[in-house]
Amino acid sequence: MTENRHQLTGAWALDAVDDAERADIEEYLESDPEAAAEARSFRETAAALALSLDPIAPPAGLKDDVLSRIARTRQLPPEDAADAPQAPAARTVPDDAGTPEGRGGAGRGPATGDGVRGDGTRGDSVRSDGGRHRAGPMPESTPRREDRPGQVVPLDRYRASVRRSRWLAVAAVGLLATSIGGAALWTAERSQQRDAEMRIEALESAQAETARQQAVVSTILAADDTASTSVPVDGGGALDLLYSVEDGAMVVTTSGLPALPEGKEYQMWLIEDPQHPESVATMSADDSTLVLTRGMEGVTTLAVSVEPAGGSVSPTPDAIVAQGQL
Repeated sequence: MTENRHQLTGAWALDAVDDAERADIEEYLESDPEAAAEARSFRETAAALALSLDPIAPPAGLKDDVLSRIARTRQLPPEDAADAPQAPAARTVPDDAGTPEGRGGAGRGPATGDGVRGDGTRGDSVRSDGGRHRAGPMPESTPRREDRPGQVVPLDRYRASVRRSRWLAVAAVGLLATSIGGAALWTAERSQQRDAEMRIEALESAQAETARQQAVVSTILAADDTASTSVPVDGGGALDLLYSVEDGAMVVTTSGLPALPEGKEYQMWLIEDPQHPESVATMSADDSTLVLTRGMEGVTTLAVSVEPAGGSVSPTPDAIVAQGQL
């Protein structure tokens, strides 16, 4: 869960997370000063990217082109219908009200069916119920929506908007790359930390084994029946033994053993009954020290043979390369 939140610190720096994710990430940053410092560096990087490039001059003729397109582009209608211009209401007069001159004015000619006289002025119109409408004055001509001038945005503000959008895009790309790189670096650091922990554990294990060997050696040296011997190995090298039968402890040090073919290894045996030798260890040709703690009463012989990798249940007779009496 912590790793998932850490991977969102780049998005957090760009404000590209929702409220729940932001609260979760900020809680994580409060608990992890190292992650918080990294997240702050993401924000600083984004700001630096936004200011790192010089403004680009717009193409020649851009202003004239924009203004020309604004004049030709139909604008959206008003959102509120109440804002639209209203035509004046018609008035109703009785059929016998006044003379034709009084109704339409002398010398203006008869009115047409829509209340407009032949000379272009408005007169009265006849309703279907026999009454007449007295039209008001002609409203002033209202320009069509497509003929109305559009809102002109100052070129400086347009340039600033374009520049901000471009820098935000550049910052987002740069911050994304930084976030990915930071996540990869964080993962690599965690991997190195795990490797270091494994090395420490191996060292501690080796130290514990060394301490155990030293304790066994101290026990053997303090025993009343301490004994030592060296067993030569065919082809070179030897096994040096330090042991105590009474305490059931033995330390075997190998040195200079011949290298073996692939798929072969040395196998050590303790023999009490020649018919039932007991395997006590398998080993490579590398110099090493083995500590054995077991009952040794009745053991008379130590032998080493060359066996297939993984060992055998009993020594191969013609593969015995070392044998010594205890």
